[in-house]
Amino acid sequence: MIFLPFLHFFSFIASAALAVFIFYRDTRSLLNRMSAFLMICYSLWNFGDVIVHNPDRSINIELVIIMQNIASFGWISFASVFLSFALAFTKNQNIVRKKWFLLPVVLLPALFIYLQLTNNLSVNPVRQPYGWSLDWSDSVWTYLFFSYYLIFTLLSVSIILVFCRRLKDSNEKKLSKIVVVISMVGILAGTLMDVVIQNMGIYRIPPLTNLMVFIFGSGILYAIFKYRFLTITPTIAAESIVSAMDEFLILLDQEGVILNVNKATLATLQYKRADLEGKSITAVLPQNDSVADLYAKIIEKKSFTNREGSFRAGNGQNIPVIFSSSPVRDNLGSVIGSVLIARDITERKKAELALNESNEVYRNLIEKMPDGVYKTSHDGQVIEVNPAMLKILGFSSKEELMGISIGKELYFDPMDRERLTIEGIDKDLISYRLRKKDGNEVWVEDHGWYTYSDSGEILFHEGIIRDISERKQAEKELIIAKEKAEESDRLKSAFLANMSHEIRTPMNGILGFADLLKNPNLTGEDQKNYIEIIEKSGERMLSIINDIIDISKIEAGLMKADIRESNINEQIEYVYYFFKPEVEAKGMKLYYSNSLMADESVIKTDPEKVFAILTNLVKNAIKYTKEGSIEFGYEIVQSDQRLMMRFFVRDTGIGIPKDRQAMVFERFVQADVSGKNAYQGAGLGLSITRAYVDMLGGKIWVESDAGSGSVFYFTLPYIVAGRKPVVADNTAALEKPEAEMKKLKVLIAEDDETSKKLVYTFVREFSQEILEARTGNEVIDLFHDNPGIDLILMDIQMPGLNGYEATRKIRQENKDVIIIAQTAFAQAGDREKSIEAGCNDYISKPISKEKLMALIHKHFNPHNNKSFGEDPVCQIKTKK
Repeated sequence: MIFLPFLHFFSFIASAALAVFIFYRDTRSLLNRMSAFLMICYSLWNFGDVIVHNPDRSINIELVIIMQNIASFGWISFASVFLSFALAFTKNQNIVRKKWFLLPVVLLPALFIYLQLTNNLSVNPVRQPYGWSLDWSDSVWTYLFFSYYLIFTLLSVSIILVFCRRLKDSNEKKLSKIVVVISMVGILAGTLMDVVIQNMGIYRIPPLTNLMVFIFGSGILYAIFKYRFLTITPTIAAESIVSAMDEFLILLDQEGVILNVNKATLATLQYKRADLEGKSITAVLPQNDSVADLYAKIIEKKSFTNREGSFRAGNGQNIPVIFSSSPVRDNLGSVIGSVLIARDITERKKAELALNESNEVYRNLIEKMPDGVYKTSHDGQVIEVNPAMLKILGFSSKEELMGISIGKELYFDPMDRERLTIEGIDKDLISYRLRKKDGNEVWVEDHGWYTYSDSGEILFHEGIIRDISERKQAEKELIIAKEKAEESDRLKSAFLANMSHEIRTPMNGILGFADLLKNPNLTGEDQKNYIEIIEKSGERMLSIINDIIDISKIEAGLMKADIRESNINEQIEYVYYFFKPEVEAKGMKLYYSNSLMADESVIKTDPEKVFAILTNLVKNAIKYTKEGSIEFGYEIVQSDQRLMMRFFVRDTGIGIPKDRQAMVFERFVQADVSGKNAYQGAGLGLSITRAYVDMLGGKIWVESDAGSGSVFYFTLPYIVAGRKPVVADNTAALEKPEAEMKKLKVLIAEDDETSKKLVYTFVREFSQEILEARTGNEVIDLFHDNPGIDLILMDIQMPGLNGYEATRKIRQENKDVIIIAQTAFAQAGDREKSIEAGCNDYISKPISKEKLMALIHKHFNPHNNKSFGEDPVCQIKTKK
C-alpha cells in the first residue's frame, strides 16, 4: 500500500489545479465558483489522507488526528457545496443567493466540522497495513451527519436528473448526463467504501471515496474541453442574452405568426407563453392606422428601426415601445421569418412628460423672473432673451434684439469689451455697462457661461443679467459721501485749529486791556482806546459764538423760519447805515439800492434771518475787500412763473478761484483754508447764510474771478404782506432821549449779577427809581409792594418761578405795565413765547445800549405814536 499516499497526493494536486483552472475560465460565473469550491473540498480531503493513509510507522496518532481534522473541512463541506453546484448547474442561481438557503448549507457543515474537531464523529484511530483507520462514534451526531450527507447528495443528483429531462438542447443534455454519471459513480463508490464496508468491520480495505471523486473531476475536465462546459459558447451566450435581455424579442414566421418570445416579453406584457406562441402578431398590436402600416411592413419582411408605437398587454393596457424589425434568413439566404425587438419606453415617456412639465415651469420662471436672461451665438449675436432683459435694455420686443451683437453694438464703453476679452466673459460674476435703446447706459452684473461641443468648439453663450445701476449710483454716492466726510474732517481740523486762534485772540484783547485799565495813571485818551479795543474784541467773540450756536442749531434741526411781515427797504437802509462808518474807515465806498416803493417792500419772510443774511454777506465783502467799493441791494425777477426778490452784494475784493466757489458755502471753509490764512473768522458765516436762504425758499450762489472781486446773489419769494409799512423817524429820539421821556420807575428782574449791573447802568440815566429782583417770586412781591412801576426788564431764566410764569401772574393783575423780556437763549420761537406770556417786547443777550434804548423809546417816547414794526433790528430808520 505504499503507493496509496502518492495517489492521494496526486489527487490533492490535480484537484487544486483544476479549481484554479475553473476559476480562471470565468471568475464571475456562480457555476464556475461552485465547481471550483467542489474541487477545493476534494483537494483538502486528499491532502489529509496523504498522512492518514500512509503506512509509515513514524507517523503517530496525534498527527493522524490533526490531518483527519484538516481533511474533514473537505469531506464534511462536500455535500453542501455539491448541492450549491447542482442548483447553479440547473440555472437556479437565484436560490443559491437566498438567505434561507445559505443558512443551512453554511451552518450544518460548520456544526459537523466542530463536532469532528471535538472528537464526536470519526474517533479511535487504529493503525492498519495501509495506514490508519477511524471508527464512527456511536452517537446521534454520527447518524445526523450520515443523514445530512445522503440527503444533500441525493437531492443534488435528483435536481440534475430533473433538469436533464427538461432539456431540449443536445449539448446541454450531454453535459447533464456526464455530470449525473460521474456524480453517481463517485457517490455510490464512496458510500460503499467509507460507510458500508467500514460499518461491516472490514478495515483491511482503505476508504477511497476521495479517490473515487477524482472521477468527478476528470469528467468535469472532459466536459470543459469537449462541450466547452463552464465556458461561454455563442449558442449559450445567445440563449443567455435573449433570456436575460430587458427588451422584448418576438420571433415571427413568414405569415406574422409568433413562433417564440423571450421572458421579458411575457413578464412586461403579462402573458403566458401559450397565450402568444402560435398567435398572429396582431394579438399584441393595438388597432389603429399606424399599426396597420407597421403590420404590413412586417409581413412584407421589410426592415425598420426605432419606430415608436405601443403593444397591448394582457390586462388591456397599451405599453409604449420603440421597436425594430429585420428579416431572418436560412443558410441559403432565403427569408424564413422576421424578428421583432422592442424596448419598453414607459419610463422614458414619463420622464419626457415630466421634462416637458419641467420645461414649462422653467419657461414660466424665466419669463417671470426679474433678472434678464439671454442666449447668444458663438459670435455674440442674440438668439433668445426674456422680458426682463428687454426691460433692462429698453426694447419692446424680442425681434428688435434678434441678431444684434451684444459685444459690438450694446457695450456702452469699448474699454469694457477689451477688458472682458482679456479677463474672460465666462467668469462667475462680472459687471459692465450696456447701451440701452435710448442711448443711455445701464450698469449690469452678468453671470454667464459657455456651452461647448464635443470637439471643444463654442456653441453658444448664456447668462443671467441683473440691473445694478441703482447699486452703482449708491456706490458712487457713497464714495462722494466718503470724500465729503474726509473733506469735512479735514475742514473741521482746520476749523478747530482756527477756532483756537479766533477765540484766544479776542479773549487776549479783552483780558489784556481790561488789566491795563487798572492802571490809575492812564490818560483819558488811553482809557477810551482800551475800552474800544475791549468792545471790538467782545463783539468779535460774540460773533464767533453766535455762528457756532447757529450752525449747531441748523445741524440739529432746531432752527426754524419765523415768517411774518418784514420791511425790506428798512432793512437795506439799516444795514447801509450800520456798516457805512466801518467801510469809510477803510477808505472805501458803500452803496445800496432799493427798487420798490415803500408800500411794496413789506413782504412775508423771516426778518431776523434776512437781516442775518445781508449782514453776513456785507461783513464778508468788507473782510475780503481792501480798496474800491461795496454795493448791495435787490431787484424783482421772474423765476419759474413766480416773482422773486434777487439780492446782491458786489465787492472789488480779492475774488474767489473757480475751484473754490462751490466750497465757500460749506462749513468751516473760507476762500483760502491754508495755514497762512490772513483773514479772521471761523468759516461758518456763508454756510449759515446758505442754510437761512434754503429755509426761506430761495437759493444762493456766487460769481467771481480770482483778483477781480465777487458778486453774491440770493433769492427770496416775493410775497407782499398786504399792508402798508409804517415808517417812523426816530433820529431825534435817539439823539436826545432824556429830553423826550419822563423819568421811569424800573424793576430789573435778573439773577446774574454782571448782567444786572450792566442793565442798571443803561437805564440809570432816565430812571427815577430802580428796583432789583433775583427770582420770579421776588418780582411778584416787589410789584405788589411798589405800585407805579413803569417798566419791568424780565429775565426769562430765573431760579424758582421763571420769567414766563412771573409775567403771567403780573398780567392777571395789571395789563398796562410795560414788560420787556430778556434772554440769553435767543432760540427760534422765544419771541413768540414771550409775547404769548404777556411781554410787550423782547431783546436777546448780549444787550446793547442802542437796542435797549430803541425799545424803551418805542414804548415811552411821547412823540412815538406809531409802531415801528416787530423786528428790533428794524426799529430805527436813520436819515441818509
